[in-house]
Amino acid sequence: MNGYEKIIRLMQQQSKSPSSIFLATMDTNSSCKVNGLNLDSEDLLIAEPLKTGYYTKDGDASKFIEPVKANDLVLVLKMNEEQYAIIERLVNL
Repeated sequence: MNGYEKIIRLMQQQSKSPSSIFLATMDTNSSCKVNGLNLDSEDLLIAEPLKTGYYTKDGDASKFIEPVKANDLVLVLKMNEEQYAIIERLVNL
């Protein structure tokens, strides 16, 4: 099977499986619950800026964006049966 066939097969499998992207609310800065499943630091990967915080430019000033914390709404991607990734924090407009 060549590379293209592998990609097509993977896409077909993904289209048949239920969504692997979830909304979750952080319980602490290192744990959340997805579909009733408690996930902690052993189960979660997180983008480094969401873990450490980061600076963003706001006009001429810099603004510090805090790391994720309890009660933050996050987007979680299921990587496999044992590993999930927090890919973004979501905020209201």
